[in-house]
Amino acid sequence: MKKNTSFLLDFFIFLVILCFFLIPPFFSPQISENNSPFLQWHFPFQQMIYAFLSCFLYFYYQKRIIKTDENKANRFFKFPLIFTFSVLFFFQLIFKFISIFHNEFSQNQNIINPQVKVLLPDSFISWVFCILNFLFSAFFEEVIYRFYLPLILNSFFKKNSQENKAVFVIIEVICCLFFAFSHLYLGILSVLNAFFAHIVLRSSFLISRNIYCNTAAHFCYNVISLILL
Repeated sequence: MKKNTSFLLDFFIFLVILCFFLIPPFFSPQISENNSPFLQWHFPFQQMIYAFLSCFLYFYYQKRIIKTDENKANRFFKFPLIFTFSVLFFFQLIFKFISIFHNEFSQNQNIINPQVKVLLPDSFISWVFCILNFLFSAFFEEVIYRFYLPLILNSFFKKNSQENKAVFVIIEVICCLFFAFSHLYLGILSVLNAFFAHIVLRSSFLISRNIYCNTAAHFCYNVISLILL
């Protein structure tokens, strides 16, 4: 009875996450110069709420994660952080060059690579709001897409998916597609970039088992991309 109750609770939580957090980004309106979210930097109330909810979700399900030696995880913290950020930024540069090339030679930019107007913060408080925005968003996405979704899908199978390569691959592909297409509002190039970014971040998490390492790499990637690109 306890096992069935636990499964029902897990399934209910999954349906809530699916309906309110995973599916809605697929239907976000296409971004453009007129409705860019990067023109003004206000306090990110929504991102903060999402981050707090994901925090509770993480600590509730953390006991189910495959445990690793804490010393080993701490020892490899710096390497996954630096390596993950470097690979993420490398892919970002590649897609930036593709974006520039596409804008030069293509007339249809709406779907593939819509023009997004971005303004850097112009004051100290704007920078604080910008940093909080990226920090909350990075933690939320890492918990949902790199930790929770693969874990809960795996738990719905009787056997650990890592013991069944086919099931493991299917689950990883599903999670990757969810994350990639959550960026559809930014255009097809952003979907492709997010696809590769998920692979890098998920691999980093499987190595380090450290959600904070992933969050730090994701956060640094977003901030540096905003400033440089």
